[in-house]
Amino acid sequence: MMPAAEPTAALTRWTEADLWALLDKYPGRDGAPALRISLLSALALEATACAGGDGHDYGACLRHHGAWWERQDVRAEGAALSKLADAGILRRSGRRHPDYQVVEPDRLARALDAYPMPAASAEGPPDRPALPADAFAGISGHAEVQALLRLALGAAKPVHVLLVGPPATGKSLLLEAVASCPGATYWLGGTVTKAGLRDLLLAQAAGPVLVLDELDKMGAVDLPALLGVMESGLVTVLQSRRQERVVRPVWVVAGANTTRGLSVELRSRFHERTIAAYTADELCRVMAEVLVAREGVDPELAQEIATRCHRRTPNVREAVRVARLCHGDRRQLPAVWDALGWPPG
Repeated sequence: MMPAAEPTAALTRWTEADLWALLDKYPGRDGAPALRISLLSALALEATACAGGDGHDYGACLRHHGAWWERQDVRAEGAALSKLADAGILRRSGRRHPDYQVVEPDRLARALDAYPMPAASAEGPPDRPALPADAFAGISGHAEVQALLRLALGAAKPVHVLLVGPPATGKSLLLEAVASCPGATYWLGGTVTKAGLRDLLLAQAAGPVLVLDELDKMGAVDLPALLGVMESGLVTVLQSRRQERVVRPVWVVAGANTTRGLSVELRSRFHERTIAAYTADELCRVMAEVLVAREGVDPELAQEIATRCHRRTPNVREAVRVARLCHGDRRQLPAVWDALGWPPG
């Protein structure tokens, strides 16, 4: 049952200036726009709840309440949320400990994007990623994408990139190359939780680059944590026996087979680049180069395996499996082809 809501102020009552004044009035302890992060988290929570969640109890709770949320869910001050409700920006339930809901999500998202962020502190520039010069060695094609990734990782402040495309287009190869940055961490989206992400980023050894493959498989309830980190680098823990708050700029490079299910707020933090499928010649060349560079296969054997494999599958990993099955010995290839059920020729 949805909470009973108090009457909401007229939709035209508030302006961008009204919202910005409230954002300036409730900064975090380190001066970061904490209320802005809370509102972005609220938008993400509502978007993922409306999209159906991922089966977690928390997502089911949000759906049951019609995408309402509590102060603790977005780590905001109660006084700040009350002011937002008084201005008509939020809808507030009539409970003693009220639930909240954004009145006009699209309008609020535009106003938050337009908010003039405070100048950077004098703490000095963030740690910069150091992409090795030979990071993309053995990866043919996608030259423009490689150039984009180098530019993004070389930016003075974080620029996030999302590579989108079906399997076997080279996304994982590119992401693995980015993960060669010293201190970079590589994770599959389906294995990432908000608690794990938070603890990783709070760790002193955490590097400036987070690589997330299969972002579309990351649990919807865990995405708001990523949203906050991408927006400002702000990582917080507020528990009865643990309170931490750090700002750690992080460059996020991710891959996804599809953007379906990803919230508009999350997608807006990325530059999205669609990865086109390899041509037949490119695919054969990529397979051979991967086998030589990463598996240590003799170039002639690598070319023979690639020539056979690329005609049957666009999956570079299949060529790797064939090379491992034959132990780098060309004489064992016929037995491998038979074992795989591939006809001669």
